[in-house]
Amino acid sequence: MGGFIHMEKEIVNEHFVRLKKLIPVNYLDKIEVILASSYKVEDGIQTYNPLIIQDFLNEIIESDEKQIIVKKLLLAGFILKNWSTLTLLKNKAYEQFFQRACHFFSDDYTLRNIDVFWKELAIARLQFFPIHSGVAEFYSGFGISQGLSLNPIQMFQFLKILLFKGRRPYYQIHTHTPVLNNFNPEGWQESYKEIAKMLKLNSNIKGVVRGSWFFDPKVKEISPHLGYLRDFPLQNGAETFRIGPDTSGNALATSKSRLKKFEEGKYTPMNYLLVWPREAIISWYEESERNSSKIS
Repeated sequence: MGGFIHMEKEIVNEHFVRLKKLIPVNYLDKIEVILASSYKVEDGIQTYNPLIIQDFLNEIIESDEKQIIVKKLLLAGFILKNWSTLTLLKNKAYEQFFQRACHFFSDDYTLRNIDVFWKELAIARLQFFPIHSGVAEFYSGFGISQGLSLNPIQMFQFLKILLFKGRRPYYQIHTHTPVLNNFNPEGWQESYKEIAKMLKLNSNIKGVVRGSWFFDPKVKEISPHLGYLRDFPLQNGAETFRIGPDTSGNALATSKSRLKKFEEGKYTPMNYLLVWPREAIISWYEESERNSSKIS
């Protein structure tokens, strides 16, 4: 991977130099200010689309083309600035990130997806790290209200998590459009292995959290092929807590069967919080590695 990475740095730098020539000089001054405002883990939980960048992009009203150029320039600039840290981790997910980034520099379409842009930029800013099937925040957590419930069993389990683990810092997982082709059982197992490796490097992180409608136990009844998303973590030490109704519309937009059940009044998408403590996910990872060694 080393040779590939060094080659990619040259490509990123070439694009950075080229893109700087395509925008007004006054933009470059603002970009330098933004590049100096790096994300710092010690600042705690933060949005991954900071106002300083949002406001700058909103100022660029002359043309959509210039905004795309600035997005590419910011992505290249943060990659170059954080190069030593980005390449220190040296795993396949980061290699794929560098490949995507180099593609973005010559492809206007992809970065028009604002969610893709913010998540790729967050990787370059060292706020997220890439995993096989998505992205994960380096420093996140969950709110107390997310696990409060009138269900006494859930309340007891949630209070145990709060008392013995705490609610931050955790890695938090997000889906990511460019790697949706890896959204399958094998892809998520690979992703959890990558997360476990990161946990072993960072002893202060308490585990993994993730909120989604697909952790609702009713999803498995309606869409059995998605059952692994909940079953696999729960079988290996994770716990889930009901949060409340999901208002994103994603559960219904991606499935005719779930939509039909909803229209019949038999299903209402519900969000659940998944908490997977570090000891449990690392234990699963180490056991899977031992089993792989025996087979080989």
